[in-house]
Amino acid sequence: MTTDVDVVVVGAGFSGLTAAAALVAAGRSVTVLEARRRVGGRVESMLDGLGRRVDSGGQYLADEMYAIRALAERFGASLVRNESPGDSITLPKECHDEWDRAEQLYEGLRDLPHAGPHVAFDAWVEGLEASECTKAAIRSCTDGQMCLDHRTLGLAHVAHQLERTPPLAAELQYSIEGTMHALAERLAASLGDRVHLGTAVHRIERDEGGAAVHTDGAVVRCRQVVMAVPPTAAARLTFDPPLPQHLADALSSFRAGDVTKILVRYPQPFWHARGLDGTVRFNDPCGLYVSDASASDAHALVMFVGGPLAAAWRGLGEAGRKQRAVHHLVQAFGDDAARPIDVLVRDWPPDEWGGGGYCQFVTGLGEPTQIDTLMSGTDCVQFASTELAELFPGYIEGAVHAGSRAAQRTIDILDGPPPTPDLKE
Repeated sequence: MTTDVDVVVVGAGFSGLTAAAALVAAGRSVTVLEARRRVGGRVESMLDGLGRRVDSGGQYLADEMYAIRALAERFGASLVRNESPGDSITLPKECHDEWDRAEQLYEGLRDLPHAGPHVAFDAWVEGLEASECTKAAIRSCTDGQMCLDHRTLGLAHVAHQLERTPPLAAELQYSIEGTMHALAERLAASLGDRVHLGTAVHRIERDEGGAAVHTDGAVVRCRQVVMAVPPTAAARLTFDPPLPQHLADALSSFRAGDVTKILVRYPQPFWHARGLDGTVRFNDPCGLYVSDASASDAHALVMFVGGPLAAAWRGLGEAGRKQRAVHHLVQAFGDDAARPIDVLVRDWPPDEWGGGGYCQFVTGLGEPTQIDTLMSGTDCVQFASTELAELFPGYIEGAVHAGSRAAQRTIDILDGPPPTPDLKE
């Protein structure tokens, strides 16, 4: 392994790979250290029970996501349109007409002039002049998107998240032919032997010359470190000397969500024949959502189980979760949904490498200052993960934005005068 480089990138998800590629293009020497034995972070792929490789983690992109679309074009990856014509289903059915109203109220938070830092999100929902169906839809949407119990969130943090998330014509508009994970692998392959898998970073020693990054098998000296891992993973590392207190506090304020992705394949897309687009929006159970995930050679529905519901279903075991998933699909579509040809379950609980939900969030009340704090970094450490993206946080698009921003900041520091060390708490 290289022992002396300009930059060490910790993490080989889309943020880390994007940062590394930008740094290499700028003529910098780079080493990427990834704890897992694969690239992609919260983007991965698995073989389903029929031998087809499918995205079991992050997957989707949309017209408005220019950065990831440009990356797909660069590596010759084709887009698969997931949209299909037809009507959606809302359960309970009597709440169908009120779901759009719920989405308008929820999305309207991005335009809220001032979201009180001492207002709990659930208190805001409860105080709305809206029906119980509408309130239940907002809670379910929040649990599903943020993969956390909405009762733990502050209104200001939710509003800040939505401010950075531009409106989308269709959120699950496209996937990548051959999987999104394959695109991550192509990006990693372009970096050659700079990427080291199965190499967990445990300690980062900072000094006036830069940093020494310690793994189980080596010490890599560098001038700058890009921490391209989720905040909870960065918070578990040992920094010597410790990070300044404002950075340590910002990292420790994040919480990883909980989500399970269940892909249910059928021999035919029966929902199309009934004029349905495959979307099911559940008020009950809270945090459950279904969408069409068909490709040209496979017909499937994907179920996302977010927040407390994911934790509750985990107690059922894999067989129990499959049974529960099919039960709710039958509830929505009738007996046609009772006979899938394959059911794949991928559980994403919080883990030491920053797994869990699509994005990590700050829970509780207070001003949403943590993002700006981490984006500022410190003397030789810059932070990059989708959580910190100025556009589309929580999406793969956000990861690419965050990696690009951290790379440019690192280049500017390397090209500028030596920074004043910030080695004290």
